[in-house]
Amino acid sequence: MRASQDDRDLLDRAAAALGTDRSSFLLSQGRLAAQQVLADREHFVLDAAAQQEWERINSCPARVLPGLKRLLERPSPFVPQA
Repeated sequence: MRASQDDRDLLDRAAAALGTDRSSFLLSQGRLAAQQVLADREHFVLDAAAQQEWERINSCPARVLPGLKRLLERPSPFVPQA
């Protein structure tokens, strides 16, 4: 991994504070960060009542939102128009 000397020094100080080396520190902290990022995308833990409510909500038909429909039909401001 490429990092500036300042970043390496910071990482080394943090690793030393935990009594480990930079590689172990980066692996353990990177793993924690990845788990946090993915937690709400991969794991849902619901009790029986919440599961039932989840199923009720997801079985409802989609609502038509006229304002959203108009917005999505507009040309994108990020794509050059010919």
